[in-house]
Amino acid sequence: MEIDPHQLPVPHWDLNCPNCAYSLNGLSIHRCPECGREFNIESLLATWSRLREPRFDKIRSPLPDFGITCKKCSCELAGAEDGCCRECGTGFDLEIYRPKKSWFSITSRELKGVPIQAVMMALELEKIPYLTVPQLSPWVALPDRCFVPSEFYFDVLWVTRDTAKKMFEREQLRESGEEEPHWVCKNCGEENPDNFESCWQCGEP
Repeated sequence: MEIDPHQLPVPHWDLNCPNCAYSLNGLSIHRCPECGREFNIESLLATWSRLREPRFDKIRSPLPDFGITCKKCSCELAGAEDGCCRECGTGFDLEIYRPKKSWFSITSRELKGVPIQAVMMALELEKIPYLTVPQLSPWVALPDRCFVPSEFYFDVLWVTRDTAKKMFEREQLRESGEEEPHWVCKNCGEENPDNFESCWQCGEP
């Protein structure tokens, strides 16, 4: 999802002047009116900056493929119309699937073979805010989990499944001898799709 970090007026991204902490929301120039310091928006953005609203805050019909199942018959709810399971007809409320805490965690174990670095890269591309364990605990070298605001839960389900699908398609291309263009990480030796700017295994640029 393309977002212009230099757009004016400055969007309500809850950024503050790095010099005096004055709120930058709504400014018409990239200069703080309180202390006069010019600022670069990109240098103030972090992975947890909320740059957009959740894409799936209002669930569409038919239901996208989030990988969730009916609580009554355990059938996939993808494609369901009007909030009813296609198999048994039971109505469902998607809010019962959304985590109750304000942030929820994604762990390597839950991703079933999808590297968490690949998911975090997809979150960044989709401008979904997240925190990693190293950001919370600097002595952890590589993250095995990340935390995302719960209102982005369904966005994360979509991104995770999309990432797994792309990995599967890449593996199919490799097996058929028609592998897509790629580059090899000098740090860990992992092969990455040509459009990735950082290694999805170790995060190396």
